[in-house]
Amino acid sequence: PDIVLRKYRTVIFVDGCFWHGHEGCKLFKLPQSNRQYWEHKIRLNYAHDYRANIELKLLGWRVIRIWECELRNKAQQAETLIRLYDAITRPAPTAYGYESPSQSEAAENSEAYGLINQDYKSEEGNHRS
Repeated sequence: PDIVLRKYRTVIFVDGCFWHGHEGCKLFKLPQSNRQYWEHKIRLNYAHDYRANIELKLLGWRVIRIWECELRNKAQQAETLIRLYDAITRPAPTAYGYESPSQSEAAENSEAYGLINQDYKSEEGNHRS
């Protein structure tokens, strides 16, 4: 996470629109050269984000994600900060509350989740100390 607010049991990620594949955003455009590589890289980033969301929610953390483009100009910044404040200060999630992931949510996107598991294992093997 980019920001951790322990008091509110909240983590905040500020996701770059290109690196995290913000569909429909003018800041997200795949390069023409080596397109297959970039599509794969963005899919892995998406899978990593998804996995982090699920793992943090299962640990009882509230996860908030903000897109880079939401912070580009003053009007968007103000709107984003109001939404962020509201999200942070609403009642904390509970094991059975609105914020906890359900089994169906955890099962979504299992293909993407599996990709990152496989990739993570191969990276682990390359980074032994």
